[in-house]
Amino acid sequence: MKETYQNQIIEEKKSKLLFKRPSEYLTENVPPMEWLIDGLVPKASLEAVIAPMKAGKTTLIRAMIASIVTGENEFIGKEINQQLIGNKSIAYMAIEDPVGQVRHAFADLGINETHDNFHLFQGDQQMPKDTVNEIVKWIEENEPAILVIDTILHIGEGKVTPNDGDKVMFFLQPLLFVARRTGTTVIFLYHTSKKARNDSGYNALFAVNGSQQWNASVDVTINMFREGKEGDETYSYQVQGRIPDIPKTALELDPETGRMSSVGTVEEVKFSRILRDVSTCIDEASEPLKTEDIVTDTQHTKAKVLQALKDLVSKGTIFRNNARGLRGNPVLYSKDCFEQVNQGGLFDEPIE
Repeated sequence: MKETYQNQIIEEKKSKLLFKRPSEYLTENVPPMEWLIDGLVPKASLEAVIAPMKAGKTTLIRAMIASIVTGENEFIGKEINQQLIGNKSIAYMAIEDPVGQVRHAFADLGINETHDNFHLFQGDQQMPKDTVNEIVKWIEENEPAILVIDTILHIGEGKVTPNDGDKVMFFLQPLLFVARRTGTTVIFLYHTSKKARNDSGYNALFAVNGSQQWNASVDVTINMFREGKEGDETYSYQVQGRIPDIPKTALELDPETGRMSSVGTVEEVKFSRILRDVSTCIDEASEPLKTEDIVTDTQHTKAKVLQALKDLVSKGTIFRNNARGLRGNPVLYSKDCFEQVNQGGLFDEPIE
């Protein structure tokens, strides 16, 4: 009996940390990073979707969930790995929004009674006292491909704020660890303040909590942006984290279906507008124009206008004379072909 007690004490004093040698871990069949949605949603990860209210967080994630559940192969230009998802369930905790609104939103997105792999938890249900552990248990019992929490602060019993670094770790780390164990991707939404609307990536995380606890727990941060007035707003998103970054990318919202589609990076969209403005300016002009005329008319920077002119000339959309931009012999652009077009001296005018 004494010997058994002593052995028990010795065992309790031993470290519970498990280190493995290459001969041990290299024999384990652990695949490399797998993507549920290529470049956007890795398997077995914890993701944060962060933005001020009404910036499109819920719209984006509901559209993503609907695309997966209804068997589509693409979402905002990213491939959905339906084979990897298989028959696994997709779960959504809609804690904030009214019950009817949520159900109608998913119905408009195409989810109906035939989609038994979709599981919805709504705000009309009483939240259990230990919500985090209940979520962990549900994930372990059901092993869904994805579980969404909309929004994260509602699972903290009303006692946890983003500024409480230790408490944040207390309810985020169990979600991270269960994601690693089960292969489930947990996605949570969080409202930032309006003053942080231009922050992105980990800057947005720091803006809402002022500590590194969120940074240490979150694998991927998706930032949503909305600009413009209601009815004429534009949406975009940006991704940073332990995966390759995705630059700020513009999205187009179909107000009838709630679906979103990618229209290119924000820089690409801005440049396409400059191309359109410059082309229209030259097309509507009654005579060839100098660069300065085009800059004045379009209100774009000279550097961007010159970049657009070069692109349009190379495509044959507009024409440029062969002048070198000297006094009395200015470079001119026209919708019509000059007598000598594209013959030497092209684009000697420096881009500032």
